[in-house]
This record gives sequence, C-alpha cells and structure tokens, in this order.
Amino acid sequence: MTMPRPILPGRTYLVTRRVTQRQLWLKPTKLTRQCFLYCAAVAQQKSGIRLHAIICLSNHYHAVATDTLGTLPIFTYWLNKYLARAINTSYGRWEYLWDDRQPNHVELGDAAAVIDKIGYVLANPAHHNLLEHGHEWPGVRMCPSDASGVQSRCERPDVYFKADGTMPASATLYIDRPDALAHLSPNQYSTLICEATTAHEAKARAKRRREGKGVLGIAKILAAVPSSSPGTRAPRRQVRPRVACGDAARRIKLLDQLCVFYGEHRRVRQLWRAGDRTVRWPAGTYQMRFVHGAVVDTT
Repeated sequence: MTMPRPILPGRTYLVTRRVTQRQLWLKPTKLTRQCFLYCAAVAQQKSGIRLHAIICLSNHYHAVATDTLGTLPIFTYWLNKYLARAINTSYGRWEYLWDDRQPNHVELGDAAAVIDKIGYVLANPAHHNLLEHGHEWPGVRMCPSDASGVQSRCERPDVYFKADGTMPASATLYIDRPDALAHLSPNQYSTLICEATTAHEAKARAKRRREGKGVLGIAKILAAVPSSSPGTRAPRRQVRPRVACGDAARRIKLLDQLCVFYGEHRRVRQLWRAGDRTVRWPAGTYQMRFVHGAVVDTT
C-alpha cells in the first residue's frame, strides 16, 4: 500500500514524474515543448499552484512549486493526464506514458532547501550526463531571474485537443519566485540560484571524471528513438525522501510531524474500515476528503 501524504496549503515541493521504463517519449522536440508548456499552464490555472522552476527531460520532469491552496494533486492530475494524451497522440501510441509509482513530492522545509532544489532542477541535464551545463538543454527549462517572474503564453497544440473543444486556444504559464526568497533583491536571488546550479553541475562533472564518462551531447539527445531507454542501469529500491531541509532541527521537526500524521491516519483508517463514518481524519488528508467526503481536521 502506498503511504499517505499530507497535502497542506503553503508548502513548497520538488515534484517529479517519470516515464514508464525510462523511455524517451518526452525528448525535446518543438511539439513536445509546446505540449508540456500548454498542459502545465492549464493545470496551473485549474489548481492555483505557483511554479518557481521547471524542467522537462526526455523521460521525466521536475518542478519546484508552492501549493498555495492545498491543491497539488489537482495540478499533477491535469498536467499528467493532458500531457500523456497529447504525447501519445503525437506518436500514435496507446500505452501508459507514466510509470506506476505516484508522482514524487519532496517537501522543502526552508529557504536553503528551496535554493538547492531549484539549482538541482536547472542543472538536471548535467546531473544525468546529458550536457555539460543545464542552460544548454533544448527543451523546457524555466526559472525567473528577477522579482517580476516569467509569463509565457502557451498556444494549444494541434494534437489531441480539438479546435472546437472546451480547452482554451492558449493559456499563460506563470513562473515566479518563492515567498521564502521574496526578501532578496533580484541580484541576490539570481546569484544564489546561479551558485546552486553551478555547484550541482560541478558535482556532476566531478563524478563523470571519477567514472571516466562524458556527456551525451545535443545531437544524440535529439536523434534518440523515443521508445528506447538509457543504457545506464535503473536505480532500484532507493529511499524516496519526503522532506528536504538545510536546517537539521527543522528537518527533524518536519519528520516528526509526518510520523504523527502516519500514526493518526492509520488509527482513523482502522475505525473507518470498521464502519465508523464520524471519525475525523488528520489535517492534510486529501483523498478521503475530496473523493469520499470524509471529515478532515483543518488544523
């Protein structure tokens, strides 16, 4: 059984979703970029999620996002649903696009973690030995460089979505700065993000040197067969962290809160299964509230 996750407003996350069998159906073509940006913009409008950094590699995407209203599952549901259908239609395929695990949401507990994960997102092409620097990535890679953020008008793709259907002809994608870093000047913010990105790229470069590896390069990235998978061995049975935090004391506190949530969720679930529909689920319980109409604490 998948562990429950508390969905609480105001939390910032690193969100990850992977393609089944690590196949390259999201490789950076012009159409794939258009599909991703449009689907992300529509999902953002439906959920109210704030995006701070986003990248779409050939077999997964990452986003750093703040769940202002406690609606993160709505964002990932619509983004993953629309994107899978558009990509499948563009390639004339019918199989599942995403792997069978839940999207991974890592809560970022402080400003240091937010900066680090934005740097990780922007440096992801280097992390996966695709390119020397993240800014060379030819696909979706976005992060605001100043306080005003980024607004991108995203046109509806010609695949899957009907011209006379209910989907808008265009949608605007907003990428802004997280509140945890709002006190910084544009210069300070840009410097911190650049330093974090450079640090992740340097770490990836040092690892390649130790292992005697190089980068794949843009030509091979664009020439890849979408149904193929990387030749590297897929990581198995690794821990999927729920929390990232630069402050050790803050991280321990967040983990303690998670443990309390798990224990209370387990206790209430047992009562619910026994037939008691008056029980109150712990704050942050999402599915039981919105799918089954259960009563959930608000504090």
